[in-house]
Parts: sequence; structure tokens; C-alpha cells
Amino acid sequence: MAEGLGEPGSAVVVDDGSISMEKEQAQANFDEQNDEILALESILEQNFTLRSRHQEEDEDSRFAFAVAVPVDLPKGQLEVQLWLPGDSDVREAEAAAVCSSASTSRPEFNRSMSGRRWHASFNVSHLPPVTLDVTLPLTYPSHAPPCFVISCLWLDGTKLSTLCKQLDALWEESKGLPIIYTWVDWLQSSTIQFLGLDDYIILMPVSMRFGVGTTPDHEEGDNFQSDPRVSSEQADPVQSLQEILRVNYAKEFETFQRNTQECGICFDSKLGAEFFLMSECRHFFCHECVAGYCQIHVKDGTVQQISCPDEGCDGSLPPGVIRQVLGDEEYERWESLLLQKTLDTMDDVVWCPRCNNVVIRDSDQDSKLAQCGSCLFCFCTSCGDAWHQSRECKSVEEKLKDLTEQLLGDKAGEIGEGTEEEILAAAKNVRDPKVLMNKAQLISRLRAERLSKVTITKTTKRCPNCKTNIEKEAGCNKMTCAQCGTYFCWLCLKKIDGYDHFGSKCTLFQPYIPPVFYRVPEREVPEGMRRLQEALERDPEAIHRVKNCPNCRQRNLKTGTNNHIKCWSCRANICYQCLTKITGPVTSHFVPPNPCKQHS
Repeated sequence: MAEGLGEPGSAVVVDDGSISMEKEQAQANFDEQNDEILALESILEQNFTLRSRHQEEDEDSRFAFAVAVPVDLPKGQLEVQLWLPGDSDVREAEAAAVCSSASTSRPEFNRSMSGRRWHASFNVSHLPPVTLDVTLPLTYPSHAPPCFVISCLWLDGTKLSTLCKQLDALWEESKGLPIIYTWVDWLQSSTIQFLGLDDYIILMPVSMRFGVGTTPDHEEGDNFQSDPRVSSEQADPVQSLQEILRVNYAKEFETFQRNTQECGICFDSKLGAEFFLMSECRHFFCHECVAGYCQIHVKDGTVQQISCPDEGCDGSLPPGVIRQVLGDEEYERWESLLLQKTLDTMDDVVWCPRCNNVVIRDSDQDSKLAQCGSCLFCFCTSCGDAWHQSRECKSVEEKLKDLTEQLLGDKAGEIGEGTEEEILAAAKNVRDPKVLMNKAQLISRLRAERLSKVTITKTTKRCPNCKTNIEKEAGCNKMTCAQCGTYFCWLCLKKIDGYDHFGSKCTLFQPYIPPVFYRVPEREVPEGMRRLQEALERDPEAIHRVKNCPNCRQRNLKTGTNNHIKCWSCRANICYQCLTKITGPVTSHFVPPNPCKQHS
């Protein structure tokens, strides 16, 4: 430990007794250390952590701090290779990757060619920092370098020891000057190239470091073991994998938030902090567009279609994002609808007709018995009535008939289809008004159910995937199920993808037949045209005597041998031989010098 500094100009013993220096020099060292600490705090900001401060009145105190040095990748990206023994449980590593990164950057584990190892590789743009834990002795910077410990979870002890030697060399070049920032700058810009890691780094247990693309530790092991400044954190490669993925994702997200991005929906440019970045597919959209997208689906009840809004992407939208953009009532509706629609798609789930709670079907596929766990009601899963053992389920028509007969007796046939008021007025068999009202309401409900079933049967078809009833309002025959998103053909109910299906028997559009009151009335065939058609039907060879009128272009038939034709449409006189319109007396056209003859 340090002794008293003594009087000015006198030599004092500092630290371990190996270095003596004047009191003025000790004070100068303190001032330089203090200035260097202030500069490092200003430059490195959150990467600098001051652990303790040297106090002049406390001779045992020292400046101690830690610096997290981010390492630059010369090529912008670096491949990380992970090797594990063949008997390792890679599910732990896969789980660590799932918890620490986006799905697009998660590594996939495969067996090596020999089958004795597991291997995975992935690219990163950022690595966890190299950490320097520094203590400044009283003799720094005039006589001695800083004391430090270096650590990094993706570098082994040998490489860290090599970095220590390089830091020593940098001190020798700048001996007597503040050196910390020089070290930090060199570690940030030159670590990858200096260690020859431009293309990839390897993570593996210590037991596997022999013969897999790295130098065995025993070759340089003496340097590593004897260098107390090395603290190797690369003990568990799975933990290293998890931290590398976490840091890479966090840095990429930080960069995304700082830069300007363009929304894929509204095409507005905003800072990334105003966007949601989907962790699975890496698509991003602004807060306003995602909020509107979710609100529309919640309002329409199509909550199962809430996914990444990018076209063709089926990535999920995180529940945290949905909670952030929806109000309390909308979020409750989203939760309840999602639960209900999910249960509706489960074959072994039905709803209790009495209390409307979820009931699990009997495991026996042939059994239609279900018992509600809330109200203990046993019912038939086919018709919803109380359990009726081996009896066939009653149709809605049969239920209506039985109920009206109970209420109306002999008058059931007369008033069976009457209004609820008429049934109440005619009912004589039930004296309790409350029971009477309940039965009348039940009749109304059964009628509505009957009408609903008829409408559903006539106007809807069932999705071939989830069996939801779908009604087609207009458009082509390529349908999209609002429940599960399946594409299918409306005509044959087959699942399809694209429009190639409609080149065979099924057509994309139905032939349009307009309503009668929209149709153009059929025109009556003119008398002359009708006579021409009848003549051609009687004598098909007469087609050779048909000529078009030079005036109105309507077809006319030559009768007998007379070359004079009277057009039935425009009433013009025509010469059959020269096909000209005759003006003046008809006979004058057929006398010399004209070559045309009236009969031929």
C-alpha cells in the first residue's frame, strides 16, 4: 500500500514499493487520471461505467472503471458457427435462440457429416462488446501502465491473451501518456482483423477445441494460464449463443428506431420509433396503420385474420402489439371473439344450450352425449335437447308440431302458424301465464330457427376446411373463407390456390342473366326478312339469287327471271345484273344502249 507522500521535493514510495516518485509527480498523475476519466465519460457515454473514484485524502483509493468496447465488423456481417457434441440436447440451444432473436435469424442445428457433432451457423451484424475492467495505479501514466482485466464471451483465453500483448505494445509506444482511449479505439476498429476473424468465429465447448478449425489451447496455453489479465467467459457456448443473438437483435432494433422508415400501407416516412417491427418476418408498419388494421378486424369479427399486414405474409401479430393499439373494450372483444372462434373450430368442443358454457364432447366418437361441468345438464350434441338415449333427434318441424298441440289442442291445425298473440289468445290447455308465455316464445324461436335453417340451406355453402357456412353476395367463384382464410371454388367446393382451377369445368364467373325488366325486348322480324328466310328454307339453292341492296345493304331475292328487284326495306328499284339503283322509269334501264336485260 502507499505510504505518506511526504514533503514537496522528497522521494516517496508508492504502491508496492517498486516505484519511487516525487509528491508533485503523484499529484500530476492524479490530475491526468481525473481529466482522462472525465474525457472517457464524455466520449464513451453508456459504454463507460465508473466503479470507484480516487480520493486525494484516501491513499488506498484508486480510479476503477469498466469499458464495454463494441467491435466493428470490417465486412458488415460475420458468420457465427456453433459446434456441440453429438450427445448434446440441442433443444436447449434452440430454446435459447427462440428467446433471444427474431425467427428470421434463428440458427438451425444439423448433424455433421460424421454424425458425431451438432452444427449451426448464422450471420450477425453486431457482436457483444469486449469488456475492459481497469484500475489506475498511482504511478499511471508517468511510470506504469493501467492494471486491467479483459473479457469477451465469444473469444477464448488464447485470443484474449493475444489482445493483452497488443495492448502492452501500444503502451510501450505511448509510454507516459494517457492510454485508455487508444486501447479502446484499437480494440473497436482492429480486433477482428488482428485475430484473423474476418469471415467467421467459432463457439464450442473447451473439450471440442482440438481439430475443429481452431488452434488447440495447449500450444499457447502457457501464455493464457500465466496471464492473470484474461477472464474468459466462453465456458458455455449455448449462453454465448443466446447473448450474441440478443445483442445483435437489440442493436438492429436500435438502428431501426433511429433511422427513417417508410410504411408499407400508407407510404408515409417516419422515424422507426413510430413503427411496429414484426419479430417473426421483419416487416414493419406505422402505429396508426396497425391500429386501424386491428380495429377493422375486431369490428368485423374476423379476429383470426389478424396477422402481419404485408401481402402474402402469414406471420403473426404479437399480442403485445394488439394490446397497445386497441382500447380496453376493443381488446376485450378481441379476446372473447378469438376464444369463441378457436373453440368453434375444435371438433371436441360444444356449447351448453342451457348456460352457454364450453363443454368437452365425450371421447367416444359415436356418442352424442355431453354433460356441462357448470350446470350439470346432460344433452344431445346433435340437436341440443335433453339427452334422449337411443331416440332419434326431433326436427324443428316436429318440435313445433308437438309444442303447438300442447298449447292449442284441436285448434293446432288452424292457428299453428299464427302470430304469438294469436297463439296466446287461443291457448286453453295451459293456465299458468308464465309457462304459457315461455312456450309461446319457444314457438317463436323455433320458427325463427326453421326460417334460418331454410335460408342457410338455400343461400350458403360450407367451407371445405373449417365447415363454416358462407354466403356469396357477388363477384367471381373464387371464395375466401372469412373464418380460416381458405381459398375454395364456389361451384365444386374444392380447396384451390390461384386461378388455374377455373380453366376446366368450373368457370370463374357465372353467365349473367339479367332480370326480365332489364332485358332488351326482342325485335319483331320484318315481313320482307321473314319472307326471304322462308324462301331460303324451302329452296336453299336460292341463296345464289340473293343480292344486297346498294342503297340500304339489306338482302333481297330475285324472283323468277325478272332482273328488276324492289328492295323490301328501302323500297328502291334495283337492277339484279349491274346492282345499281334505278332512277326514273324502270323500263328505260333495260333498253339499249344499256346492256342489262329485264329478263334472263
